[in-house]
Amino acid sequence: MKVIGAYAAKTHFSQLLDEVQAGEEVAITRNGRTVARIVPPTRNREDVRRVVDELLEVQNELSSGGLSIRKMVEYGRRF
Repeated sequence: MKVIGAYAAKTHFSQLLDEVQAGEEVAITRNGRTVARIVPPTRNREDVRRVVDELLEVQNELSSGGLSIRKMVEYGRRF
């Protein structure tokens, strides 16, 4: 992660955006303390895709054993 002071970040903001777009994370500091981070948006999409893939895998495992997500939801609504 790149660390840069607030004044330098303001001066080179366009360059920082290019770096973030390329996948770099940037921490902006003021008086040596991190006050902000700029991160690429694709990181969140990757996390969501991973979670969805894991949920689909669990669903496939459950349905292969005779259970389905739908059946479990309906069963849970009875309580």
